[in-house]
Order: sequence, then C-alpha cells, then structure tokens
Amino acid sequence: MKTLLKIDLVKDDICSSELDCETKRDYDRIGAAIVGLMSKDKTFANTVIQYAAFFLRNINEIDAVEMFAERLAEIKTKN
Repeated sequence: MKTLLKIDLVKDDICSSELDCETKRDYDRIGAAIVGLMSKDKTFANTVIQYAAFFLRNINEIDAVEMFAERLAEIKTKN
C-alpha cells in the first residue's frame, strides 16, 4: 500500500499535507479519488471548486501566499 496524498490537522486550522506521486497515473488516481469524494459530498465539492478558482485567479501570487501561510502556521504552532 502507498499513500499518495496525506493531510493532517496539526492544530486549530493548521494542516500539514504531503504529496507522493511518481507517475502521471498516481496524479490521475488522486484526481479520480477527489472527484469521487466530490460526487458524494456537495460541501466538499463546493470547497474544492472554491479553492481551485482561488488558485487559478491568483496563480502568479500563490508562492507568496503559501509562504505567508506557512509563516503564520509556524508562529501559531510555537505558541
């Protein structure tokens, strides 16, 4: 068994995520799993779509947003 995507709730609203894909097929498996979850849970589906839209609108600034979020999480977990 191989874990392709792992998401852990660290503290409060802070999550840690890991992606372990080696092939296109691994990425396809994750995509198919997410679509399957979306079809079963409309709240999850709407949330994924909302964040995907945010990503697309801010694709050029995502690195800065991610660095800021990681810094806030680091500060929050140390307190």
